Amino acid sequence: MLKEIKKEDWKKFLADFSAMNQAKVIDLVYEDKELGSHVVAKYQPLLGIEPDLKDENFPTVDVTVGEVNDTEPATITHSVIRPEHIYLKQTDDGVLVGLVLEGMDGRTLLDFAAAGKTEGMIVNME
Repeated sequence: MLKEIKKEDWKKFLADFSAMNQAKVIDLVYEDKELGSHVVAKYQPLLGIEPDLKDENFPTVDVTVGEVNDTEPATITHSVIRPEHIYLKQTDDGVLVGLVLEGMDGRTLLDFAAAGKTEGMIVNME
């Protein structure tokens, strides 16, 4: 089940979502409208989701995953260019299974279910 997040709520929603789910393991997949699907990151901890919506002509949402430590930070940042829609993905029982970010060229799937991390994550992001 997908629940669309209103555009005016994106900044607060993504800050809350990031805080609630930071360090939870996810898979990150990008589905390009022309080139098809490819895995951006597999079984990586979520570090954060940061919107940059100041430039109305070129807004972005950055999803960062990976490991941060003192010696060798290993992170991946995937940018959603000109985001159009953001959806919270839940089961019918309200268990969080992911997030869908649709941009101008495709969509990005942040997936807890594929990483096997859905237990007990019931959310109410109203």
